[in-house]
Amino acid sequence: DIGSILLGTRAVGSGISEFIATIDIASSELEHDISILSSAASSLSTASNQQAASLEETAASLEEITNNI
Repeated sequence: DIGSILLGTRAVGSGISEFIATIDIASSELEHDISILSSAASSLSTASNQQAASLEETAASLEEITNNI
């Protein structure tokens, strides 16, 4: 009986170790994906700001052309 309890305990411990290893791998992958997402969000923000500035310049130019006409 004690031997089977010991084997069961070892099996549970092994299962828990595998589960923790899986969580560790998933955590590393998630950290990498978050880094990529953060970089993409930063690039999008920069591009959006540049686009807004360009749009303001275009609007100002159109207003100047309209005033000249």
